[in-house]
Amino acid sequence: MDLLLEYCKMRENKADNKELEMEFEEMWSETVSKIRLGCLDEKQIYQDIELLLREDLAKQENSSSLKLQENSNLLNYGTKSFIMKKEYLDLPWIKTLNEWFTQERWHKTEELVKSLMEQCKDYIKNVADTKADYDEIYSRNLLRMINQRLQEADVQKLHTSACFKVDLKLHILGKVAPLLEKMQVGFMKENDPELYLEKLKPQYLSTFRDLCLGKDSCQTRARDLCHWCLKPVLVEYVNNRLGLEIVDDILSSGKFDEYTNRSLFQFTALKKLLKYENFDTYIIYINNYEHFVKIWVEGHLLDFYSHTARLQHLEKEILSSIIKKVRTALESPSDKSTNTVCDFLDVFCGALQNDLVISKDRLAVVRFKNTANPMQFSADVQAILPELEKEILAEFDELTFESKLSKLSMKPQDEIFNCVFGCGQQCPFCKVPCEAGGMDHTEHFATVHRPQGLGQCKNKRTGMLEYSLCSSDVVSNALFKNSKTEEKFHPYKDYRQYYPDWRIQPDPSIDTSDYWKFIFNRFNYKFAKKYNAKPANLPQVWEKITKEQALQSLEEAFNIKK
Repeated sequence: MDLLLEYCKMRENKADNKELEMEFEEMWSETVSKIRLGCLDEKQIYQDIELLLREDLAKQENSSSLKLQENSNLLNYGTKSFIMKKEYLDLPWIKTLNEWFTQERWHKTEELVKSLMEQCKDYIKNVADTKADYDEIYSRNLLRMINQRLQEADVQKLHTSACFKVDLKLHILGKVAPLLEKMQVGFMKENDPELYLEKLKPQYLSTFRDLCLGKDSCQTRARDLCHWCLKPVLVEYVNNRLGLEIVDDILSSGKFDEYTNRSLFQFTALKKLLKYENFDTYIIYINNYEHFVKIWVEGHLLDFYSHTARLQHLEKEILSSIIKKVRTALESPSDKSTNTVCDFLDVFCGALQNDLVISKDRLAVVRFKNTANPMQFSADVQAILPELEKEILAEFDELTFESKLSKLSMKPQDEIFNCVFGCGQQCPFCKVPCEAGGMDHTEHFATVHRPQGLGQCKNKRTGMLEYSLCSSDVVSNALFKNSKTEEKFHPYKDYRQYYPDWRIQPDPSIDTSDYWKFIFNRFNYKFAKKYNAKPANLPQVWEKITKEQALQSLEEAFNIKK
């Protein structure tokens, strides 16, 4: 570029903008062609995953490997839903059991598939948010997660077949493969050397044109620093801190007290469910509590910030705080020996290094033949900062709330989810979630237990949904049997022999849990249809429970005063 600059300055007929652009383009193309740019390695993700899957299956079962060779198109599996088949259960073993037992394992296997699918998708989404390149370690981690889950005791007792494990892995990997491909494409766009140079090209062209035309104004270089160097890192700074600010704002707003206590969250959720009486939402709450909590939290965030200026206020506060530091850094070099803009920029970047990491490549363009007075340059940058702040905030305003969340390094929805979800353990009988605080508690408990039929428990003889309450059963002479007891009857009152981590508060009163009695009676036939069972033969007194009584029961159970 130096030679071209000298030529342009010395020739008699000064070139206009169009001619300069053509000459710059020729010089740029020639220079780039001489540079050996290292190309990023584009991996064949589908083939890579399939190879890893073959290796994984080869270590376990030869028959599985043969099955994979016949049906190895991950792309096809990724576009289909996982549908249970008879061959997924070890039928020769299950034939020795009754039909109810087979159906129980069928439903539990379906739940296993859903939970593993969601767990693996969440893992890949979190990986994608890091903006990293694809690495086979992500696929290996997925296979490790799946294998670990399949080896756990409760899954082993389902007696799933070899082809189930193969198809499960094919479906999960087929679903996440497009996400991994998208992640790789995004990384290559941001980090490909040629594309990166193309991003710098307009900045170099602008500098070249100004130098040739004798318009190397200090203001132009100051604007380049603000637009090309400061703006990207200021946006990144906001995105790195906004998530935590959202969490603090939500918890201190006084409008979401349920996020401060798991029991209070349970009460608030159940009260709202009762208000709308939506069967499908109850099904999600009962059978996929983790998914329910995520939907609840994300819905609250969306409602809270989509209709107010609170989020814009948080963004402005964060941005203003860092711009204040930028101003301080711009003023600090004035006390030091900064004879050139290059010296000035060294001191400036050093003062901000704990908060902002400015690209050296982008700075190189600002430094290039910059003969401006450092003091004037600093003043010009400071004069542009208000405009830059408005520009960044305006671009934030154009984004949807969901888009903003995807760019945050710390996801507020995940942080709040962790506050209320807890350990994720459920009552072994009625599947109500544990409400104990912290993750290191030694005992699980729940304030209100529910009829076991809501957790898909059926009478093995009649096929009808069970309506007994485990909180009442544990002080009765009732018996239970399941895979944990190896299908041998065991007294409820001695349940801790098999479930020592659970503390089910005994409640012999027939008037407790009116909330769930009302819901069971309200949706008895729908629950039966959903669970492929016969409706429960509920006590007639349950039919007399009103919605108001259900709410009162809930308030009393959670000790909520009106």
